[in-house]
Amino acid sequence: ARRNAAGRRQGGGLCFASMGSRSKKKRGERDEATLARLRGALPNAALRAGSATLGVVVGGTPFTSRSQGGLGFALDILDLDAPADEPQRILTPFLPHGFSPHPSAPHRAAIFEKRGPGGGYVDLVEKRFLGAIPPKPGHHFYGHGVHSADGEVIFAVESRLDDNSGVITVRDGKTFAIVDEFPSFGERPHDCMLVDGGGVLAITNGGGPRSSTRPGSVTFVSVADRRLLDKREIVTQKLNAGHFAITDAGALAVVSAPREGMAETEVGGVSLSGDAGKLAYMAEPQALASRMVGEALSVCIDEGSGHVVVTHPHAHLVSIWHLGRRALVKHLELESPRGVVRTADGKYFVISFGARAALLLLDAETLEPAGERGRSTTGGSHIYLWAHPAPAVA
Repeated sequence: ARRNAAGRRQGGGLCFASMGSRSKKKRGERDEATLARLRGALPNAALRAGSATLGVVVGGTPFTSRSQGGLGFALDILDLDAPADEPQRILTPFLPHGFSPHPSAPHRAAIFEKRGPGGGYVDLVEKRFLGAIPPKPGHHFYGHGVHSADGEVIFAVESRLDDNSGVITVRDGKTFAIVDEFPSFGERPHDCMLVDGGGVLAITNGGGPRSSTRPGSVTFVSVADRRLLDKREIVTQKLNAGHFAITDAGALAVVSAPREGMAETEVGGVSLSGDAGKLAYMAEPQALASRMVGEALSVCIDEGSGHVVVTHPHAHLVSIWHLGRRALVKHLELESPRGVVRTADGKYFVISFGARAALLLLDAETLEPAGERGRSTTGGSHIYLWAHPAPAVA
């Protein structure tokens, strides 16, 4: 079974496995000075006191900027435990897609553009863009990256501009210089996360165009020696592998868009762990599956209930599945749903949606709406839970 590096990574909008990681010390061994430093880096008093209920949501957003003469970009920060619905904002030179905070300095994070040269580092406490991380020459970033378990390096997903072959660049965690690289063992890689205590990097590969024989896949690569350990292929040839979530026991939920070169009006979809570790495409109920046009964008798992929440922005749908039964539980009609993440206390899913860029809170057990937050917040593809309550960090 594949285990996440440090619990579940909350995110991209995806309910990712951890973007940070546990210290090598046992929980009780961390000294008070280190604990105080970590708590001081957390975004609000509730988190520092360990009493946060919902946590802090971050995500990229585009906006109209008169000062910049057109479209501007930012990383939005919204404290769900505070009354204000206006986000704090870090201006960025590109639209942030992926987000990875440093495991021992969570106020600083790497951000990445989807299919472009944009990479950078931000300080979420000072609300500053600290500097650019350039892609490897002849490559562009494909959306995501993750710090190693000790924070010494960053694994960044890139692809060659000439043939879309995937490469994972390994960058120094301080200078961002490339110190190594290894293949993603697929084409058009996109999402990534650390599992098995940080010893394995899991990667989604979109695959070749529809006419090729190279399907979308999830690959598992040893961090120590860069070997391919396992590969799970998308069984439906019309779909890529876009984003994913992994439980602590290693069960997968993968969301897909139509393969490269196909129209956005074609159907995307959802695949869940099936028999013998293979992925099973969720084709039923057919009436709903046929409505899931375009990209299935973000995915999040609540392990307690087994609920898997998936956003379908082009279809204006949210589909909710049961991971163990591999069956549809419910669907919601929602304008352009995009990102999804769980709150710090695990009680709610948070879904970004609509032209007004609001956040819907959905009870993780009952799946009933529990209110809305935010105003013009996180209008990009994904949202992430930035910091967990202090006891979880400590």
